[in-house]
Amino acid sequence: MKIAIAEIAPFWESKDENKKMVSELFNQARAGEVELLLFPEMTLTGFTMNTSMYDDGKDLEFFKENAEKYGIAVVFGRIVKHKDSFYNAATFYDPFTKTTMDYFKRKLFKYGKEDQYYTPGDRASRFRYKGIEFSPFVCFDLRFPELFRDAKGADVFIVIASWPEKRKDHWHTLLKARAIENQTFIFGVNRSGEDPITTYDHLSIAFDYYGNTLKAISHEPLKIYNITTEMLQDMYRWRESFLL
Repeated sequence: MKIAIAEIAPFWESKDENKKMVSELFNQARAGEVELLLFPEMTLTGFTMNTSMYDDGKDLEFFKENAEKYGIAVVFGRIVKHKDSFYNAATFYDPFTKTTMDYFKRKLFKYGKEDQYYTPGDRASRFRYKGIEFSPFVCFDLRFPELFRDAKGADVFIVIASWPEKRKDHWHTLLKARAIENQTFIFGVNRSGEDPITTYDHLSIAFDYYGNTLKAISHEPLKIYNITTEMLQDMYRWRESFLL
């Protein structure tokens, strides 16, 4: 399966501008024969505490339309409102089965006062696409290994994030650790550019179940990786032989 990371630099709280960028990346993904396209945390707004930017349904519909137009499944970040609470979500959409799945970030970033605006989720989520089982997470979740143990057995972890450049060593170290301890592929999907608070870098990366860095088959404008059936079979054999 060809999986692509869209390492975008979102325009701050500007959904219209960001939608133009996202649509173009869907087009580029089709040219690269991508099957699953991954976007970072709060894709259309940046990591904002402005909950009025929540998705009223139009953002999800926008991603659905692009996924169906180009025949590419997608994972993206958005703010979800449920009753009187707001959630920092990673959303998956499969254009072939018309399936939508939300994961709500469980560990909120108190250092950035995220807990004052958002409600934490309370469970892991999984989705299956083209025979591969994925489990998504959001940014600060990465620092809590117990969350990933909840999803142990998944083939691929996806962490969408707004992880600052100044803590890039933590990012790479923790992604690699989550891959090794769970014997699972992991994709770290980070934004780039800057926002009113901090600066980001091109930190997106993927590791295999052994902690080796996966080599992208293309880097611009998307980082494209190919997870083959043989690679998955090697992972299953490793799990069976090196028991944890």
